[in-house]
Amino acid sequence: MVTAQVPGGFGLGVELGAGCYGHTGQNTGFSCFSFVWPASGTAAAVMTDAEDCRDTLRALIALGDAEWT
Repeated sequence: MVTAQVPGGFGLGVELGAGCYGHTGQNTGFSCFSFVWPASGTAAAVMTDAEDCRDTLRALIALGDAEWT
């Protein structure tokens, strides 16, 4: 699941980051993500009740990369 299958950083069902993997999602009125940082044993799941919060979600992922790897 965590081996890149196509260019762009996707494994089998998960997005691959630097030291983390997970998935983002969006639907009418909602945005969310769940990511894992295996090196530190940390995981985070965030759900919002707003559309198009990708910038906020990506900032949280980046914070996790900086803090938990």
